[in-house]
Amino acid sequence: MIEYLDIDEKEQETICLKPAGVRKKEREMAKKRAEENRKRRKEEKEKKKLRVLELLMKGYTQQKIAGIIGCTQSTVSKVIKESGIKCKKGRRKIIESAKVICQTIHTKKEEKQKAKVHKEMEHLLETNPEFCTTMDKLNELKKKRERYRKEKEELNERRKNAGMEPDFCSAV
Repeated sequence: MIEYLDIDEKEQETICLKPAGVRKKEREMAKKRAEENRKRRKEEKEKKKLRVLELLMKGYTQQKIAGIIGCTQSTVSKVIKESGIKCKKGRRKIIESAKVICQTIHTKKEEKQKAKVHKEMEHLLETNPEFCTTMDKLNELKKKRERYRKEKEELNERRKNAGMEPDFCSAV
């Protein structure tokens, strides 16, 4: 039809006539960009929530937190409420609750990271014999260091009981 009407590419763009394949690719790219933007906004929202809780834990008021973050006081209040902090009897209790929540979040991140490292180590142990040997040597060194530390503590305890000065290198 485009050939029949003798329309060039510029005129096609003007009246939005594009082949079906081009429109499909553009829609797919637009969906991909939209998904990336949603993901980015969600991450920014989570960072903002953590920042609110950190500032609350440091003792800032909701109004000051709003000013620092660049949102309204009611938004800060909603974030605090969504986080499970319900006590209104005093700032100290709110701060303690915020600390608990932040510690929980931090612990969850650590657990995920430890699980990831553990999984990677298991993979290395299964696939790399040199890694196995190195880990065995490290474990032997840890055991030797622990024995040395215990012997040093026992020696310093005996010196102390005998009325002598403990060894200066007691902190291993």
